[in-house]
Amino acid sequence: MLADPLVRSWHDESKLRSERTADVNLRQLGLCLHEISLAPAALLELARTDPAALRSRLVEYAGRLQGRGRLNSYIAKTFVGVGSFLRHHETEFRGFPRLTVVRGESIENERVPTQEELGRLLRALPLRGQAVALLMAHAGLRPGTFAVYRSGDRALRLGDLPELDLEGLEFRKSPFLIRVPGAFSKNRKAYVTFGTPELAETIAAYLRERRVRPRFRYGNLIGPETLTKDSPVVSVRDSETETGFVTVKAVTKEIRDAMSKVVPADTTWRPYVLRSFASTQLLIAEAKGRITRDFREAILGHDLGTSGRYNLAKKLHPSMIEEMRAAYARCEPFLSTVPLRQDSQRDLETRRFMLGLAGFSEAEIDKALQDGKTDTELVDMAREKLGTRSPIPTRSGQRAVALSEVGHLLEQGWEYVAPLGSDRVVVRGPHFGA
Repeated sequence: MLADPLVRSWHDESKLRSERTADVNLRQLGLCLHEISLAPAALLELARTDPAALRSRLVEYAGRLQGRGRLNSYIAKTFVGVGSFLRHHETEFRGFPRLTVVRGESIENERVPTQEELGRLLRALPLRGQAVALLMAHAGLRPGTFAVYRSGDRALRLGDLPELDLEGLEFRKSPFLIRVPGAFSKNRKAYVTFGTPELAETIAAYLRERRVRPRFRYGNLIGPETLTKDSPVVSVRDSETETGFVTVKAVTKEIRDAMSKVVPADTTWRPYVLRSFASTQLLIAEAKGRITRDFREAILGHDLGTSGRYNLAKKLHPSMIEEMRAAYARCEPFLSTVPLRQDSQRDLETRRFMLGLAGFSEAEIDKALQDGKTDTELVDMAREKLGTRSPIPTRSGQRAVALSEVGHLLEQGWEYVAPLGSDRVVVRGPHFGA
């Protein structure tokens, strides 16, 4: 196709905007020309001199595709490349067949996986696949952000994870920050998102594997990978290219193959459903008051509208990033497939104890903890249940007190037990258990 000067000039101009779109349109044009038995020059001539004849051919072509079981949405897309080619050569043609397109028909059996189903998918993947799946499902990244369209292109680098300690392969903060450069964003605008502790542990394990795994280039052993700020976040297994960035096609095939093993009956999944998981879970968290709409949209890299353009579309102040980090942390229970590290057994027992003192039933306590409420929110629930802002009453020698009371009580022989929210702690009386 590209050997034809008419096609080449059109394709060269199209790829100035997006090489991927230019290639998709090229395939659409090539399929149509093959089906209606016309060369590019003949297509232009027929569109200019006898548009009715061209329309007739396109109607027959659409009918054949329908006979093969193709959806109208698919058929309509095949005409996009043809229309682009004609417009490039200043040929006006309005005779494309009119089709009734049902939006979403091709994915009507697709639904977002649950956290349990996401966990099963992760267990079916190797480490690289797990990192890819969680970059999409927890950080909300598109595949084109951390993988490339063609070998030789560049994508997300380890330097874009500024809180990653490359020496110890640990993250200095949790949730950790991910900076997405504008060149790798769909709307060509830089933005920030975050990663859960589960994603942090997976990336760290994946990088440790890369640091020791032997690699080959063109059949020759070249030794393990040296990780630097310029190294890809997701790399090829064997360095057949100088850059080492993996292609979108390779990572999505890995995800697709694993999905075929664990997808529930009567359900379809595409790799992109993992990003839908992030969007859906953050939407649920928004409904429960864990995150604002603007923060959710910003973390997903969406256009933010007027409010977002003024507040979040510019370079963010560190204090704003910390506000977003705190909001994302409140959403972690909706994203993670494993228990959160900070929910130790003692902390969990303390929360249960405090809610039990306030008079909540076991079922109510279970629901509050499953909803991922913060310590401060749990304290407020307890106070509301008691109908007072006074300290939670004593039971079995333990009580919840303000931080200002702790020093005095410790002098009297009371024992510190555990924190309770940001401004209160649980203490135990000197004769507890006697």
